[in-house]
Amino acid sequence: MRLKNDPVLYKEATKKILAQIDALHLTPEKHECAIRLVQLLRKSFTNTEIKKATFLANSTDNVWNLGYESGGFCRVASILFMYAMPDSEDWQLMALDNGAWEYEHHWLVHKPSGKILDLTYDQFISPVPYELGKPVAPELSLQDEAHVFAKKLGFNLMKLIGNKRQQSKKSYAQRYEDFTKATVKLAEKIHAANYSKTINAKYTLPEITVALRNIYKNPVYHTRFVGSKMEDNKWSSGFCAMASLLIYEMYGGADVWNLMAIRYNDWVVNGNPVSSVVFLQDKTTGINFGTTGEHFYPLIVPYNIGVPLDAGKLRTPNKEELRDILIKELEQNRK
Repeated sequence: MRLKNDPVLYKEATKKILAQIDALHLTPEKHECAIRLVQLLRKSFTNTEIKKATFLANSTDNVWNLGYESGGFCRVASILFMYAMPDSEDWQLMALDNGAWEYEHHWLVHKPSGKILDLTYDQFISPVPYELGKPVAPELSLQDEAHVFAKKLGFNLMKLIGNKRQQSKKSYAQRYEDFTKATVKLAEKIHAANYSKTINAKYTLPEITVALRNIYKNPVYHTRFVGSKMEDNKWSSGFCAMASLLIYEMYGGADVWNLMAIRYNDWVVNGNPVSSVVFLQDKTTGINFGTTGEHFYPLIVPYNIGVPLDAGKLRTPNKEELRDILIKELEQNRK
């Protein structure tokens, strides 16, 4: 471990951690929150009062060897970061105990991407053997130093944990509707950006989005168009190609969209391919848009790795039948 502070090294390490956040391709809300948390946490590590309050919380010692700035903060910082993020279920706390390495150490793994976020990696001179780490549950008593650390930074850790537990109980139906609302907002933004264009479209993009999301959650339509009985937590699974192509044809075509695809072997998490995905990219705003994807939770569709797709290569034999059902849904919604 580093025993002496090095301001230049510390500053550069903070920059690298912020760059790691950028590489996760989080939603704007989560990205902003993560950046703020990293900056706050890294600043707190340099505060002598916070160091003493945190690490002497359960000790009779009256002297604390300050050492390197981030030294000793790995566990408490990782726990606070995880619970202070909008969705703590996206993160897994990892640990190395003394039996696996010469030091005990904690860090986080971002589940959707499988990438590591180590807020205090720079406290070590040698590389951390992350491959030896194991998932751990952050079991916290009221006397845990993590509570003291959080309080010093203005957080009530018990309240954060309670809120996250309530969120984790949210049913898939609730998650589905939350995803629908977020997708409609994105559709509204794209529609506003293309409003001045001459688009031969009878229905607006938000209208089409709502109608499609209503269709996905109907078990009859799932069986008809996906070819299998609808599973729990996978209502929109199997619709991405037909839905994206219908939106492309019914709302602006090539004047508005690039038709895109994530190839099966390009989306890999923890060494395993996840899925192929067809989606749209708005030419005006550059926004990537799809009306499916909540069924991948907690994974987030990595639209950034998508490549252009030739619409003629899509096999959508039931597309016209789905179009008829979609139009009926759209007309019903307008009444």
